[in-house]
This record gives sequence, structure tokens and C-alpha cells, in this order.
Amino acid sequence: MDKNYLERFYEAGVDYYHPNLEIYDRGLFSFVSPGKNKFIGYDQWLNTIFEANRIFGTGNVSPNFVAGAELVDYNNIGFNNIDDALNSTIDGIKHLMENGVTPKFDSIAIEPLSWYGKNIKIDVPLYYYIKLYRKYHEFRKMYGLPYPGGLGDGGTGKTKVPASAFMDL
Repeated sequence: MDKNYLERFYEAGVDYYHPNLEIYDRGLFSFVSPGKNKFIGYDQWLNTIFEANRIFGTGNVSPNFVAGAELVDYNNIGFNNIDDALNSTIDGIKHLMENGVTPKFDSIAIEPLSWYGKNIKIDVPLYYYIKLYRKYHEFRKMYGLPYPGGLGDGGTGKTKVPASAFMDL
């Protein structure tokens, strides 16, 4: 949404916005989110996130990442090295958080009968998520950011959404 629409939503009482980014890596963004890439573009998507944060305020804009999506294995798309994939997402978290945006995560889950399920191979080890979520908490504290609004409090079993591992640790 452009600035005018975001402002109108805010004035109408909408107090939380989450423009899902899905993945931070520019090249993978075009693969994982082809519609967003084609009709809006990576740079505009990021710019809208930052503009929304200025309008809605810190803690009220939380784009979603699909944690582990960097490890897709399809025709040489994706990272071949877990640490490179992890560092890409960590760079994304840092970039958003140093600009006052608190992202959130879902863990990748491939539906077996979908195109992804039939064509994509992915193996995300547990340590990937543990390292990612530790960095998330480190940056959140470093930049003095709250948890994303509307999800409940952080801590084991306190959040209001099922995909809450990043807040449970």
C-alpha cells in the first residue's frame, strides 16, 4: 500500500499492519514471492514497510519471514550452505530492527500436494532456528524493540498465535 492508503487505514482505527516480506534475500524474493516482485518489487516492498512503521509506530508493523525458506533446493536456487542462509536472514532482521521494525517468523512447512511439495526439497536443521531466534532476541534487546503487537506477550506459552516459536524461546 502506498503512504496515502496506510494513513487512511491508520486514521480509520487500524493499529497493526504486517506486510509479509517472506524472505530477505533479493534473488530469492523473486522466486518465493513472484507476484510481489512483479507487481511491487523488492525495494518498494521494503520502503513500504519502513513508511508503515513511521505511520503505525514501532511494534505495530511486523513483516513475516518464512524461516528456512532460504534453504530451498530447486534448480540451483537457494543457499547451499546453512550458515550463508542463516546470515542472510540475520542481515534482514538487523536491517529491519535497526530501522525500528519488529519482524516475526513462521517456520517453513511445505504442503505435500502443492507445487512446492512436488518440486522443492528442503532440510532445515533445528540449530538453524535456534541460532536465528537467539539473534532475533539479541537484536530486539539491542534496539529496544517490543515484540510484534497483537501476538501476546513473549515467553513460553504466552503468545496468541500457533507459529510463535520466536517468542517462546
